[in-house]
Amino acid sequence: MAETESSRRMTRKQLAEFLRSAGYPVTIHALNKSCMPSRNDGPPVDSYWGKRPLYEATAALRWAEARLRPVEPNAAA
Repeated sequence: MAETESSRRMTRKQLAEFLRSAGYPVTIHALNKSCMPSRNDGPPVDSYWGKRPLYEATAALRWAEARLRPVEPNAAA
Protein backbone atom coordinates (compact mmCIF):
# COMPACT_ATOMS: atom_id res chain seq x y z
CA MET A 1 0.00 0.00 0.00
CA ALA A 2 1.55 3.30 -1.11
CA GLU A 3 1.40 6.20 1.30
CA THR A 4 0.56 9.67 0.11
CA GLU A 5 2.68 12.57 1.33
CA SER A 6 -0.13 13.77 3.60
CA SER A 7 -0.54 10.39 5.35
CA ARG A 8 3.17 9.67 5.71
CA ARG A 9 4.44 9.32 9.27
CA MET A 10 7.69 11.09 10.01
CA THR A 11 10.25 11.33 12.79
CA ARG A 12 10.86 14.76 14.26
CA LYS A 13 13.98 15.21 12.12
CA GLN A 14 12.09 14.26 8.96
CA LEU A 15 9.26 16.56 10.03
CA ALA A 16 11.60 19.54 10.34
CA GLU A 17 12.88 18.89 6.80
CA PHE A 18 9.33 18.46 5.48
CA LEU A 19 8.11 21.72 7.07
CA ARG A 20 11.12 23.63 5.73
CA SER A 21 10.42 22.29 2.23
CA ALA A 22 6.83 23.54 2.63
CA GLY A 23 8.09 27.04 3.42
CA TYR A 24 8.01 27.08 7.23
CA PRO A 25 11.36 28.03 8.82
CA VAL A 26 11.32 25.26 11.44
CA THR A 27 14.51 23.70 12.76
CA ILE A 28 14.92 20.40 14.56
CA HIS A 29 16.05 22.39 17.60
CA ALA A 30 12.82 24.41 17.61
CA LEU A 31 10.72 21.25 17.29
CA ASN A 32 12.63 19.53 20.10
CA LYS A 33 12.12 22.54 22.33
CA SER A 34 8.40 22.91 21.56
CA CYS A 35 7.82 19.18 22.15
CA MET A 36 9.39 19.15 25.62
CA PRO A 37 6.90 17.95 28.26
CA SER A 38 7.20 21.26 30.11
CA ARG A 39 6.12 23.21 26.97
CA ASN A 40 4.04 20.69 25.02
CA ASP A 41 3.12 23.15 22.25
CA GLY A 42 4.61 21.17 19.38
CA PRO A 43 2.81 19.43 16.54
CA PRO A 44 0.45 16.62 17.52
CA VAL A 45 1.92 13.13 17.76
CA ASP A 46 0.18 10.69 15.41
CA SER A 47 1.63 7.48 16.85
CA TYR A 48 4.72 6.01 18.47
CA TRP A 49 7.33 3.57 17.19
CA GLY A 50 8.59 2.27 20.51
CA LYS A 51 9.28 5.48 22.41
CA ARG A 52 9.86 7.54 19.23
CA PRO A 53 6.98 9.90 18.36
CA LEU A 54 5.83 9.95 14.75
CA TYR A 55 4.06 12.88 13.14
CA GLU A 56 1.57 13.05 10.28
CA ALA A 57 2.15 15.65 7.56
CA THR A 58 -1.32 17.23 7.35
CA ALA A 59 -1.61 17.76 11.10
CA ALA A 60 1.93 19.17 11.22
CA LEU A 61 1.13 21.62 8.42
CA ARG A 62 -1.98 22.77 10.32
CA TRP A 63 0.19 23.24 13.42
CA ALA A 64 2.76 25.29 11.49
CA GLU A 65 0.05 27.42 9.85
CA ALA A 66 -1.51 28.13 13.25
CA ARG A 67 1.83 29.49 14.48
CA LEU A 68 1.82 32.25 11.85
CA ARG A 69 0.72 35.67 13.00
CA PRO A 70 -0.63 38.48 10.83
CA VAL A 71 1.51 41.43 9.85
CA GLU A 72 0.70 44.44 11.97
CA PRO A 73 -0.01 47.57 9.95
CA ASN A 74 2.65 50.23 10.12
CA ALA A 75 1.57 52.90 12.63
CA ALA A 76 3.22 55.63 10.52
CA ALA A 77 1.23 54.78 7.37
